[in-house]
Amino acid sequence: MRLLFRSTRHSGTPSVACVSEQPVASQTPGLRVLFIATYPEDTAPGQRYRLEQYFPAIRRTGGEVKLSPFYTRRAYQIMHGPGRLPFKIGMTLWGLARRLWDLVRARSYDAVFIYREASPLNVYAVEAALLAVSRYSLYDFDDSIWIPTTSEANRRFTFLKSGDKIPRIIARADRTLVANPYLEAYAKEVGGRVQIMPTTIDATTYDRVIEYRTTSPLTVGWTGSNTTLEYLVELIPVLERVFDRVPFKLRVIGGNELALQTKIPVELVHWSSELEVADLLSMDVGINPMPVGPWTRGKSSLKAMQYMALGIPSVCVRYDFSEALIRDGENGLLAEDDREWEEAILRLLADSALRERIGRSGRDTICADFTNVVQEGRFLKYLAGREVPPFIPGQGDWGN
Repeated sequence: MRLLFRSTRHSGTPSVACVSEQPVASQTPGLRVLFIATYPEDTAPGQRYRLEQYFPAIRRTGGEVKLSPFYTRRAYQIMHGPGRLPFKIGMTLWGLARRLWDLVRARSYDAVFIYREASPLNVYAVEAALLAVSRYSLYDFDDSIWIPTTSEANRRFTFLKSGDKIPRIIARADRTLVANPYLEAYAKEVGGRVQIMPTTIDATTYDRVIEYRTTSPLTVGWTGSNTTLEYLVELIPVLERVFDRVPFKLRVIGGNELALQTKIPVELVHWSSELEVADLLSMDVGINPMPVGPWTRGKSSLKAMQYMALGIPSVCVRYDFSEALIRDGENGLLAEDDREWEEAILRLLADSALRERIGRSGRDTICADFTNVVQEGRFLKYLAGREVPPFIPGQGDWGN
Protein backbone atom coordinates (compact mmCIF):
# COMPACT_ATOMS: atom_id res chain seq x y z
CA MET A 1 0.00 0.00 0.00
CA ARG A 2 1.31 3.46 -0.86
CA LEU A 3 0.37 6.33 1.46
CA LEU A 4 0.17 9.88 0.18
CA PHE A 5 0.10 13.12 2.15
CA ARG A 6 -3.05 15.18 2.54
CA SER A 7 -3.90 16.91 -0.70
CA THR A 8 -5.54 20.30 -1.14
CA ARG A 9 -6.07 19.78 -4.84
CA HIS A 10 -9.73 20.78 -4.69
CA SER A 11 -11.03 23.78 -2.85
CA GLY A 12 -14.41 23.18 -4.42
CA THR A 13 -16.59 25.71 -6.13
CA PRO A 14 -18.87 28.05 -4.21
CA SER A 15 -22.42 26.81 -4.29
CA VAL A 16 -25.75 28.53 -4.29
CA ALA A 17 -26.82 28.27 -0.65
CA CYS A 18 -29.37 25.61 0.20
CA VAL A 19 -31.63 28.38 1.52
CA SER A 20 -31.44 32.11 1.03
CA GLU A 21 -32.08 32.96 4.66
CA GLN A 22 -32.55 31.27 8.00
CA PRO A 23 -36.09 30.74 9.25
CA VAL A 24 -37.35 32.89 12.07
CA ALA A 25 -37.63 30.79 15.21
CA SER A 26 -39.26 33.40 17.46
CA GLN A 27 -41.99 30.97 18.46
CA THR A 28 -39.64 29.40 21.05
CA PRO A 29 -37.85 32.33 22.71
CA GLY A 30 -35.50 32.09 25.65
CA LEU A 31 -35.26 28.33 26.26
CA ARG A 32 -32.59 27.19 28.71
CA VAL A 33 -31.50 23.68 27.76
CA LEU A 34 -29.11 21.29 29.51
CA PHE A 35 -27.66 18.83 27.00
CA ILE A 36 -26.35 15.57 28.46
CA ALA A 37 -23.90 13.72 26.20
CA THR A 38 -20.84 11.49 26.36
CA TYR A 39 -18.19 13.64 24.69
CA PRO A 40 -17.03 17.29 24.72
CA GLU A 41 -18.28 19.70 22.08
CA ASP A 42 -16.94 19.35 18.53
CA THR A 43 -15.30 15.97 19.06
CA ALA A 44 -17.93 13.37 18.10
CA PRO A 45 -19.73 13.50 14.72
CA GLY A 46 -23.00 12.14 16.10
CA GLN A 47 -23.27 14.92 18.66
CA ARG A 48 -22.40 17.58 16.09
CA TYR A 49 -25.04 16.45 13.63
CA ARG A 50 -27.78 15.62 16.15
CA LEU A 51 -27.56 18.58 18.55
CA GLU A 52 -24.50 20.84 18.49
CA GLN A 53 -25.30 22.43 15.13
CA TYR A 54 -28.57 23.68 16.63
CA PHE A 55 -26.89 25.53 19.49
CA PRO A 56 -26.64 28.80 17.49
CA ALA A 57 -30.38 28.69 16.76
CA ILE A 58 -31.18 28.35 20.46
CA ARG A 59 -28.89 31.25 21.33
CA ARG A 60 -30.29 33.33 18.46
CA THR A 61 -33.73 33.19 20.08
CA GLY A 62 -32.32 34.39 23.40
CA GLY A 63 -31.94 30.91 24.87
CA GLU A 64 -29.09 29.35 26.81
CA VAL A 65 -27.19 26.16 26.00
CA LYS A 66 -25.19 24.06 28.45
CA LEU A 67 -23.49 20.90 27.17
CA SER A 68 -22.43 18.54 29.96
CA PRO A 69 -20.11 15.79 28.63
CA PHE A 70 -19.35 12.64 30.61
CA TYR A 71 -15.70 12.64 29.50
CA THR A 72 -13.13 15.42 29.31
CA ARG A 73 -11.28 16.11 26.05
CA ARG A 74 -8.24 14.22 27.31
CA ALA A 75 -10.36 11.25 28.33
CA TYR A 76 -12.06 11.25 24.93
CA GLN A 77 -8.69 10.78 23.25
CA ILE A 78 -7.72 7.85 25.49
CA MET A 79 -10.89 5.93 26.40
CA HIS A 80 -11.15 3.84 23.20
CA GLY A 81 -7.45 3.00 23.06
CA PRO A 82 -5.64 0.11 24.76
CA GLY A 83 -4.34 0.14 28.33
CA ARG A 84 -4.41 3.10 30.77
CA LEU A 85 -6.90 1.26 33.01
CA PRO A 86 -6.34 3.41 36.17
CA PHE A 87 -6.86 6.56 34.09
CA LYS A 88 -10.03 5.16 32.52
CA ILE A 89 -11.46 4.23 35.91
CA GLY A 90 -10.62 7.69 37.25
CA MET A 91 -12.25 9.46 34.32
CA THR A 92 -15.37 7.31 34.65
CA LEU A 93 -15.65 8.25 38.32
CA TRP A 94 -15.14 11.90 37.34
CA GLY A 95 -17.99 11.57 34.85
CA LEU A 96 -20.31 10.09 37.47
CA ALA A 97 -19.46 12.96 39.82
CA ARG A 98 -20.36 15.41 37.05
CA ARG A 99 -23.73 13.72 36.69
CA LEU A 100 -24.39 14.37 40.39
CA TRP A 101 -23.88 18.09 39.70
CA ASP A 102 -26.23 17.80 36.70
CA LEU A 103 -28.90 16.43 39.04
CA VAL A 104 -28.55 19.50 41.23
CA ARG A 105 -28.90 22.00 38.40
CA ALA A 106 -31.30 20.15 36.06
CA ARG A 107 -34.40 21.71 37.60
CA SER A 108 -33.18 25.22 36.72
CA TYR A 109 -33.40 24.44 32.98
CA ASP A 110 -36.53 24.46 30.84
CA ALA A 111 -35.52 21.15 29.26
CA VAL A 112 -32.97 18.39 29.75
CA PHE A 113 -31.88 16.70 26.52
CA ILE A 114 -30.11 13.32 26.82
CA TYR A 115 -28.22 12.17 23.74
CA ARG A 116 -27.85 8.36 23.68
CA GLU A 117 -27.05 7.94 27.40
CA ALA A 118 -26.05 9.91 30.47
CA SER A 119 -23.30 7.46 31.37
CA PRO A 120 -21.55 4.69 29.40
CA LEU A 121 -22.34 2.16 32.13
CA ASN A 122 -25.38 -0.08 32.15
CA VAL A 123 -26.79 1.72 35.18
CA TYR A 124 -30.29 3.07 34.59
CA ALA A 125 -30.26 4.96 37.90
CA VAL A 126 -28.27 7.84 36.38
CA GLU A 127 -30.74 8.49 33.56
CA ALA A 128 -33.74 7.73 35.80
CA ALA A 129 -32.68 10.40 38.29
CA LEU A 130 -32.14 13.01 35.58
CA LEU A 131 -35.49 12.28 33.98
CA ALA A 132 -37.22 12.44 37.36
CA VAL A 133 -35.92 15.90 38.28
CA SER A 134 -36.26 17.46 34.81
CA ARG A 135 -39.07 19.91 34.14
CA TYR A 136 -39.25 18.55 30.60
CA SER A 137 -37.08 15.76 29.20
CA LEU A 138 -36.06 14.68 25.72
CA TYR A 139 -34.16 11.54 24.80
CA ASP A 140 -32.41 11.28 21.42
CA PHE A 141 -30.60 8.45 19.67
CA ASP A 142 -29.45 7.75 16.12
CA ASP A 143 -28.23 4.14 16.26
CA SER A 144 -29.54 0.75 17.37
CA ILE A 145 -28.07 1.44 20.81
CA TRP A 146 -30.16 -1.22 22.53
CA ILE A 147 -27.64 -3.64 20.96
CA PRO A 148 -24.45 -3.20 23.06
CA THR A 149 -21.09 -2.65 21.36
CA THR A 150 -17.59 -1.92 22.63
CA SER A 151 -14.30 -1.05 20.97
CA GLU A 152 -11.75 -3.83 20.47
CA ALA A 153 -9.43 -2.24 23.02
CA ASN A 154 -12.14 -2.42 25.70
CA ARG A 155 -13.65 -5.79 24.76
CA ARG A 156 -13.10 -7.25 28.24
CA PHE A 157 -15.43 -4.61 29.69
CA THR A 158 -18.38 -5.67 27.53
CA PHE A 159 -20.23 -6.78 30.67
CA LEU A 160 -20.48 -3.11 31.68
CA LYS A 161 -22.31 -2.27 28.44
CA SER A 162 -25.83 -3.43 27.85
CA GLY A 163 -28.92 -2.22 26.08
CA ASP A 164 -31.15 -3.12 29.02
CA LYS A 165 -31.57 0.47 30.17
CA ILE A 166 -32.49 1.89 26.75
CA PRO A 167 -36.20 0.86 26.65
CA ARG A 168 -36.63 2.16 30.20
CA ILE A 169 -35.20 5.55 29.25
CA ILE A 170 -37.44 5.71 26.18
CA ALA A 171 -40.56 4.88 28.21
CA ARG A 172 -39.72 7.44 30.92
CA ALA A 173 -38.73 10.45 28.76
CA ASP A 174 -41.36 13.05 27.96
CA ARG A 175 -40.38 12.83 24.28
CA THR A 176 -38.01 10.57 22.34
CA LEU A 177 -36.42 11.75 19.10
CA VAL A 178 -34.95 9.27 16.62
CA ALA A 179 -33.20 9.59 13.28
CA ASN A 180 -35.21 7.22 11.07
CA PRO A 181 -38.28 4.95 10.85
CA TYR A 182 -36.37 1.80 11.89
CA LEU A 183 -35.48 3.41 15.22
CA GLU A 184 -38.96 4.90 15.50
CA ALA A 185 -40.54 1.43 15.26
CA TYR A 186 -38.37 0.15 18.11
CA ALA A 187 -39.06 3.18 20.32
CA LYS A 188 -42.81 2.86 19.82
CA GLU A 189 -42.65 -0.85 20.59
CA VAL A 190 -41.16 -0.17 24.04
CA GLY A 191 -43.68 2.55 24.88
CA GLY A 192 -41.99 5.75 23.82
CA ARG A 193 -43.65 9.03 22.86
CA VAL A 194 -41.53 9.20 19.74
CA GLN A 195 -41.06 11.39 16.68
CA ILE A 196 -38.50 11.46 13.90
CA MET A 197 -35.91 14.23 13.95
CA PRO A 198 -33.77 13.64 10.86
CA THR A 199 -30.01 13.85 11.10
CA THR A 200 -29.00 16.99 9.23
CA ILE A 201 -26.00 18.59 7.56
CA ASP A 202 -24.75 22.05 8.54
CA ALA A 203 -25.77 24.25 5.61
CA THR A 204 -23.19 26.89 6.48
CA THR A 205 -20.26 24.46 6.59
CA TYR A 206 -21.30 22.41 3.56
CA ASP A 207 -21.57 25.43 1.28
CA ARG A 208 -19.44 24.20 -1.62
CA VAL A 209 -19.70 21.70 -4.48
CA ILE A 210 -16.88 19.59 -5.87
CA GLU A 211 -15.30 20.32 -9.24
CA TYR A 212 -16.50 17.67 -11.66
CA ARG A 213 -13.19 16.56 -13.14
CA THR A 214 -12.62 14.55 -16.29
CA THR A 215 -8.87 14.00 -15.92
CA SER A 216 -7.49 10.70 -14.61
CA PRO A 217 -6.89 9.28 -12.14
CA LEU A 218 -10.09 10.08 -10.28
CA THR A 219 -10.45 9.68 -6.53
CA VAL A 220 -12.85 7.28 -4.83
CA GLY A 221 -13.32 8.33 -1.21
CA TRP A 222 -14.53 7.01 2.13
CA THR A 223 -14.87 8.73 5.50
CA GLY A 224 -15.33 7.04 8.86
CA SER A 225 -13.49 5.84 11.96
CA ASN A 226 -11.59 2.85 13.29
CA THR A 227 -14.87 1.19 14.25
CA THR A 228 -16.27 1.34 10.71
CA LEU A 229 -13.02 0.87 8.78
CA GLU A 230 -13.67 -2.88 8.66
CA TYR A 231 -16.59 -2.19 6.32
CA LEU A 232 -14.20 -0.58 3.84
CA VAL A 233 -11.65 -3.38 4.27
CA GLU A 234 -14.30 -5.92 3.27
CA LEU A 235 -14.86 -3.99 0.03
CA ILE A 236 -11.16 -3.90 -0.95
CA PRO A 237 -11.36 -6.96 -3.28
CA VAL A 238 -14.18 -5.25 -5.19
CA LEU A 239 -12.27 -1.99 -5.36
CA GLU A 240 -9.18 -3.79 -6.66
CA ARG A 241 -11.19 -5.37 -9.47
CA VAL A 242 -12.46 -1.90 -10.38
CA PHE A 243 -8.90 -0.55 -10.18
CA ASP A 244 -7.70 -3.21 -12.65
CA ARG A 245 -10.16 -1.81 -15.21
CA VAL A 246 -10.14 1.90 -14.34
CA PRO A 247 -7.17 3.07 -12.21
CA PHE A 248 -8.08 5.47 -9.42
CA LYS A 249 -6.83 6.72 -6.06
CA LEU A 250 -8.52 5.76 -2.79
CA ARG A 251 -8.92 8.54 -0.23
CA VAL A 252 -9.53 7.31 3.32
CA ILE A 253 -10.53 9.90 5.95
CA GLY A 254 -10.22 8.49 9.47
CA GLY A 255 -9.29 4.97 10.50
CA ASN A 256 -6.01 3.11 10.85
CA GLU A 257 -3.84 2.59 7.77
CA LEU A 258 -2.48 -0.68 9.19
CA ALA A 259 -5.82 -2.35 8.43
CA LEU A 260 -5.58 -1.45 4.73
CA GLN A 261 -3.50 -3.73 2.53
CA THR A 262 -4.10 -3.00 -1.12
CA LYS A 263 -2.38 -2.32 -4.42
CA ILE A 264 -4.54 0.77 -4.89
CA PRO A 265 -2.73 4.07 -4.18
CA VAL A 266 -4.16 5.33 -0.88
CA GLU A 267 -4.42 8.88 0.43
CA LEU A 268 -4.73 8.53 4.18
CA VAL A 269 -6.20 11.58 5.91
CA HIS A 270 -6.58 11.92 9.66
CA TRP A 271 -10.05 13.25 10.43
CA SER A 272 -10.46 16.74 11.87
CA SER A 273 -13.59 18.83 12.17
CA GLU A 274 -11.79 21.93 10.85
CA LEU A 275 -10.69 20.26 7.59
CA GLU A 276 -13.54 17.81 7.14
CA VAL A 277 -15.22 19.58 4.23
CA ALA A 278 -11.94 20.44 2.49
CA ASP A 279 -10.86 16.80 2.71
CA LEU A 280 -14.16 15.54 1.31
CA LEU A 281 -13.95 17.94 -1.63
CA SER A 282 -11.01 15.98 -3.04
CA MET A 283 -13.33 13.05 -3.81
CA ASP A 284 -14.83 12.37 -7.21
CA VAL A 285 -16.95 9.42 -5.99
CA GLY A 286 -17.99 8.67 -2.41
CA ILE A 287 -18.71 5.18 -1.08
CA ASN A 288 -20.66 4.03 1.98
CA PRO A 289 -20.33 0.25 2.43
CA MET A 290 -21.47 -1.70 5.47
CA PRO A 291 -23.05 -5.07 6.30
CA VAL A 292 -26.80 -4.99 6.81
CA GLY A 293 -27.96 -6.30 10.18
CA PRO A 294 -29.88 -5.30 13.34
CA TRP A 295 -27.14 -2.84 14.40
CA THR A 296 -26.47 -1.18 11.05
CA ARG A 297 -30.14 -0.94 10.04
CA GLY A 298 -30.47 1.82 12.63
CA LYS A 299 -27.95 4.05 10.85
CA SER A 300 -28.93 7.07 8.76
CA SER A 301 -26.37 7.00 5.93
CA LEU A 302 -24.50 10.01 7.32
CA LYS A 303 -21.53 9.35 5.04
CA ALA A 304 -23.79 9.38 2.00
CA MET A 305 -25.47 12.57 3.23
CA GLN A 306 -22.08 14.27 3.61
CA TYR A 307 -21.10 13.27 0.08
CA MET A 308 -24.43 14.37 -1.35
CA ALA A 309 -24.31 17.74 0.42
CA LEU A 310 -21.09 18.55 -1.47
CA GLY A 311 -22.37 17.26 -4.79
CA ILE A 312 -20.22 14.13 -4.62
CA PRO A 313 -21.91 11.25 -6.47
CA SER A 314 -22.21 8.39 -4.01
CA VAL A 315 -22.67 4.65 -3.88
CA CYS A 316 -24.41 3.44 -0.72
CA VAL A 317 -25.32 0.02 0.59
CA ARG A 318 -28.97 -0.80 0.00
CA TYR A 319 -30.93 -0.94 3.28
CA ASP A 320 -33.92 0.65 5.04
CA PHE A 321 -32.86 4.30 5.26
CA SER A 322 -30.70 4.49 2.13
CA GLU A 323 -33.66 3.39 0.02
CA ALA A 324 -35.66 6.30 1.46
CA LEU A 325 -32.82 8.79 0.95
CA ILE A 326 -31.50 7.69 -2.43
CA ARG A 327 -33.49 7.23 -5.62
CA ASP A 328 -31.25 4.72 -7.37
CA GLY A 329 -29.73 6.19 -10.52
CA GLU A 330 -31.16 9.66 -9.87
CA ASN A 331 -29.50 11.19 -6.80
CA GLY A 332 -27.16 8.32 -5.97
CA LEU A 333 -26.51 4.64 -6.63
CA LEU A 334 -27.42 1.70 -4.38
CA ALA A 335 -25.57 -1.61 -4.19
CA GLU A 336 -26.36 -4.85 -2.38
CA ASP A 337 -23.76 -7.42 -3.42
CA ASP A 338 -20.21 -7.38 -4.80
CA ARG A 339 -21.37 -7.37 -8.41
CA GLU A 340 -23.62 -4.34 -7.87
CA TRP A 341 -20.85 -2.50 -6.02
CA GLU A 342 -18.38 -3.13 -8.83
CA GLU A 343 -20.83 -2.08 -11.53
CA ALA A 344 -21.94 1.08 -9.67
CA ILE A 345 -18.41 2.36 -9.04
CA LEU A 346 -17.36 1.56 -12.61
CA ARG A 347 -20.40 3.45 -13.98
CA LEU A 348 -19.49 6.59 -12.09
CA LEU A 349 -15.77 6.45 -12.89
CA ALA A 350 -16.48 5.97 -16.60
CA ASP A 351 -19.14 8.66 -17.09
CA SER A 352 -18.38 12.27 -16.12
CA ALA A 353 -21.85 13.48 -17.13
CA LEU A 354 -23.46 10.87 -14.90
CA ARG A 355 -21.24 11.89 -11.99
CA GLU A 356 -22.29 15.51 -12.29
CA ARG A 357 -25.98 14.77 -12.80
CA ILE A 358 -26.17 12.44 -9.78
CA GLY A 359 -23.97 14.72 -7.68
CA ARG A 360 -26.09 17.81 -8.24
CA SER A 361 -29.33 15.89 -7.70
CA GLY A 362 -27.96 14.49 -4.45
CA ARG A 363 -27.18 17.99 -3.22
CA ASP A 364 -30.71 19.10 -4.09
CA THR A 365 -32.04 16.27 -1.90
CA ILE A 366 -29.98 17.36 1.10
CA CYS A 367 -30.88 21.03 0.62
CA ALA A 368 -34.59 20.25 0.48
CA ASP A 369 -34.88 18.17 3.66
CA PHE A 370 -31.64 17.44 5.49
CA THR A 371 -29.95 20.67 6.60
CA ASN A 372 -30.00 22.28 10.03
CA VAL A 373 -31.47 25.45 8.53
CA VAL A 374 -34.46 23.59 7.11
CA GLN A 375 -35.08 21.60 10.29
CA GLU A 376 -34.17 24.03 13.07
CA GLY A 377 -37.78 25.15 13.57
CA ARG A 378 -38.77 21.53 14.14
CA PHE A 379 -35.92 21.04 16.63
CA LEU A 380 -36.80 24.18 18.61
CA LYS A 381 -40.43 23.15 18.82
CA TYR A 382 -39.43 19.76 20.15
CA LEU A 383 -37.36 21.45 22.86
CA ALA A 384 -40.36 23.59 23.81
CA GLY A 385 -42.66 20.57 24.05
CA ARG A 386 -44.84 21.69 21.17
CA GLU A 387 -46.62 19.41 18.73
CA VAL A 388 -44.92 19.02 15.35
CA PRO A 389 -46.28 17.34 12.20
CA PRO A 390 -44.50 14.11 11.19
CA PHE A 391 -41.34 14.51 9.13
CA ILE A 392 -42.02 13.56 5.49
CA PRO A 393 -39.03 13.77 3.09
CA GLY A 394 -39.69 15.71 -0.08
CA GLN A 395 -41.89 18.36 1.50
CA GLY A 396 -39.19 20.82 2.62
CA ASP A 397 -40.13 21.01 6.29
CA TRP A 398 -39.22 24.32 7.93
CA GLY A 399 -41.01 23.40 11.15
CA ASN A 400 -42.72 26.80 11.42
